[in-house]
Amino acid sequence: MRIFRLVHVSKMWIEILLIFLLCIVNAFAQKVNETFSEIIFNDNFDSDKGHWRIQSNPDNLFLIQNGEFFLKRINKLTDGASLCSWINPCSSFEIKTSLKIEKGTGLMSSAGVLFMLQDDKKGGLLFEINSKKQYRLRQLVDGNYKRLTGTLQNEGWVFTESISEVGKFSLIRIAYSDKNYDIYVNESVVTSFSEYSYKSGAIGFSVGAGSTVHSDFISVTSTANCSIDEQKEKKSKTFAETVIRDTSILVRQLQEELFKLRIENSILKDSITKLNAIPAQY
Repeated sequence: MRIFRLVHVSKMWIEILLIFLLCIVNAFAQKVNETFSEIIFNDNFDSDKGHWRIQSNPDNLFLIQNGEFFLKRINKLTDGASLCSWINPCSSFEIKTSLKIEKGTGLMSSAGVLFMLQDDKKGGLLFEINSKKQYRLRQLVDGNYKRLTGTLQNEGWVFTESISEVGKFSLIRIAYSDKNYDIYVNESVVTSFSEYSYKSGAIGFSVGAGSTVHSDFISVTSTANCSIDEQKEKKSKTFAETVIRDTSILVRQLQEELFKLRIENSILKDSITKLNAIPAQY
C-alpha cells in the first residue's frame, strides 16, 4: 500500500514537472511579446457587412447566416478561399477567429486562415487545421504553396491535441510583430517562426476540397500606438489626398470659367468694334 502511494505521488510530481517544463518551453518559443489591446476590425457575422465574397456556384457555397460564416467547398479536387475586403492599417497585430469543421465532411476535411496575402495573390501565409487534429503552415510563393511545417511524406501536417474535435470550434490566434509570428490553437502555442518577406497583407478564410467549415467571428487587434497613430496617419493621408483632388478639380473649374470669360470678353470687344464702325446719325 505504501509503495502504491509513493508511486502515485511520484507520478503526480512528474506530471506537474512536465506541465511546468511545457510552460517554460512555450514561453521561450514565443516570439511576439506585444500587447494587442485595441480592436481595429471585428465581424461576428450577425449580418453581411460587405467584407466577404459571398458565392453560390458549382464550386462554392459561401454564406453569412445564423451568426456564422458558412463555407462549403463543393469542388472535391481543389481548395477554395474567401478574402476580406478590409485593409489592415497596422504593422503589428493579432488575428483571432474560430473554425469548426462540420461532421461527416470527409476524413481529410480542412479549414484555414489566410494572412499577409499580397495584392498580386502570389505571396502570403496560410495556417490550416484538419479533421485529424493536425495543423499545417504554408507559404504562397509565386502562386504556389511551400510547406513550412511537417515533412514531404505527410504533406506538412503535424498532429496536436490542441485542436478541437470535428463538430466543435477551435480558437485560432495569430500574433505578428517585427517579422515574427506566434500561432495559437485554443490558447496553446503550436508554432512560432520568423518570415521577412511581408510588411502587411490581406486576411481571409480557406476551405479544403469537399469540406464544410463554419466561423462565428473574426477580429483583429493591435497595439495602442499602432491603432491610434497609424490610423490617424492613414486618415491624414486620405484627407491630404482629398484636398489635393478637390483643389485640382477647383483649379480646373476656374480655368474653364476663365476660358469662358475670355471668349465672352473677345465677343464683347468685337461687338464694341462693330458698333464704333457704324456712322453716327444726327
